Amino acid sequence: MQVQIVSGGDGHCRAEMVVAPEHHNKMGTLHGGLTATLVDAISSIALGTRTAGVMGVTVDLHVS
Repeated sequence: MQVQIVSGGDGHCRAEMVVAPEHHNKMGTLHGGLTATLVDAISSIALGTRTAGVMGVTVDLHVS
């Protein structure tokens, strides 16, 4: 999986990736576990742009 950070700063982060067949669930959409991983990782990057490089820790994550 290749995720490219396109822009970021002041608590924001924009990323792009191509959803390939190996990222699909049985219904043919992006697997929920990968969705949660992307949200967790990319939001941490966004947080780092707001808090002078200090990364946060996710303690509760819900993805629907």
